[in-house]
Amino acid sequence: MSVTSSTIPSIHRAYRRFLSRLGRKLLSLSNWKINGTVPQFDKVIVIGAPHSSLMDGYYVLIAVWALDVKVRFLGAVWIFSRLPIFHSLKGDKKNPDNYGIRWPLGWLQNIIIKRLGGIPVYRSSPQGTVDQLMEVLNKFKNIILMLAPEGGLEATDRFKSGFYVLSQKLNLPILPIQFDYHNRCFNLLKPFYPTGDTEKDMKELRNLFEGVEGRNRTFRA
Repeated sequence: MSVTSSTIPSIHRAYRRFLSRLGRKLLSLSNWKINGTVPQFDKVIVIGAPHSSLMDGYYVLIAVWALDVKVRFLGAVWIFSRLPIFHSLKGDKKNPDNYGIRWPLGWLQNIIIKRLGGIPVYRSSPQGTVDQLMEVLNKFKNIILMLAPEGGLEATDRFKSGFYVLSQKLNLPILPIQFDYHNRCFNLLKPFYPTGDTEKDMKELRNLFEGVEGRNRTFRA
């Protein structure tokens, strides 16, 4: 089943007419499609893999626009107001939130990224990321939170555990999405519910992406 904006639960609709039309056009021109079903949940955690290229962000963005869906994603706090330029990326060892450099339009950058669904994460905070997210999620009545389980562009033999811990603590379903470059499609799989057996569940989740061809690598569970 192909996913369209009309199949998106009303609680998650963004009602962005221009961006929705633009997203559908760009998705069509890119020869990409979206398969599956968006579940009727008030809150859901989305994980996508394999994440092997910065281009993944572009295709995800136009897919979100095409579906006219509201999503939230995590971002280091510095990307909301600073520019990632060369040596500045080495950051401040005492404060990892000071990456990048300040610039006059940082306030506008902050507005745009938050409008796109960004949630700032303070890595220098004594409060853990999961605890920060729990506070954020509890403030929303409805939310689709997108997380990268691999934690970066490189292949890894383990998923980061944050999304799983969050799902368990807040009793939220996990929606796995395959980034299938070979068939040029996003495949929305069936919602996954943690059983409490972390090792078994993580293995089962990784197996869902086995053999999926990303832009720069094929996922191996």
